[in-house]
Amino acid sequence: MQKILVSLDSVKRKLSEIENDNMEYIEFNIVPRQVDNKYIHPAFLHFDGLSENGFRKDYESIDALPLWTVSPYKYKPILIPLTY
Repeated sequence: MQKILVSLDSVKRKLSEIENDNMEYIEFNIVPRQVDNKYIHPAFLHFDGLSENGFRKDYESIDALPLWTVSPYKYKPILIPLTY
């Protein structure tokens, strides 16, 4: 199972936007963290809204929170070897 840590306020704002557009369904996608050369891109939660008649709208995404923002005692740094 994949997990992601995101801000509750960010999720509430995103869901409110989707609800205001009268979408019937929401598709959630967890996109894992990626390393591209020396750049680290955080994981993110992506939202798509689907209406009753099949219309689909992209609601962008919310970046994952780093673990140290939640509890400094649970943070475990990970070394990622990067090639130059």
